[in-house]
Amino acid sequence: MSNFTFLQDEWPDLHTSARQAEALIAADPRSACFYARRTLELAVQWLYTHDAGLTLPYQDHLSALIHEPTFRDTLGPTVFAKVRLVKDLGNQAVHSARAVRQADALTAVKELFHVLFWLARTYARAARPADSLTFDPTRVPKTVITHAKTLAQVQALADEVKARDAKLTELLADRAALDCSACAPRWRARSSRMPSNRIPTITRKPRHAPSSLTCYCAKRAGRWTRRRIANTKYMACRTPPA
Repeated sequence: MSNFTFLQDEWPDLHTSARQAEALIAADPRSACFYARRTLELAVQWLYTHDAGLTLPYQDHLSALIHEPTFRDTLGPTVFAKVRLVKDLGNQAVHSARAVRQADALTAVKELFHVLFWLARTYARAARPADSLTFDPTRVPKTVITHAKTLAQVQALADEVKARDAKLTELLADRAALDCSACAPRWRARSSRMPSNRIPTITRKPRHAPSSLTCYCAKRAGRWTRRRIANTKYMACRTPPA
């Protein structure tokens, strides 16, 4: 049984990708790190598509998306640190000739679990994962019949995925192009969605009084055209499970 079963109903794509990373930890650590990063990309894409409180940056690569201030504020410092670690381990797997250790792959998948646990606890519309849910290393497959990919093969796979994801900007633009009046209702306070004891620290304060919610409503010359609508945004600092 996978550690990522809690994603299956509402986030089947994330579930499939995360399980792929989990299944390769022992047999192919390099590919496991790659798929962990890939799953993170899908999660970040989902967040920017569905949370109107996030401001799209001018660049659409993963590093720019996760370092955007509203994104960092929404995740809080602990979850953000886990996001960066998954990204960095994935980058090393794709670009470094150094052998990828099984321990690195396990770390990448475990930190990915924490990020996705936070996502599900925050945004799930149906049943949320239990407060007591933790990453269980015994659920990681010990043996999988597969041939470990070389660095060149992983790089080729990364290029293939990058080409397939060339529409990421268009997908984000679809969300941004929505009428701002339609975007605003989707912003919802998260305090009621956070677990009472697993993520205990929530501080809320206005960023500005009043502030503005930046919506990117059109695409011009490959960049976003910005339009602002009055709104009040809140930051939430959250701590994921250990």
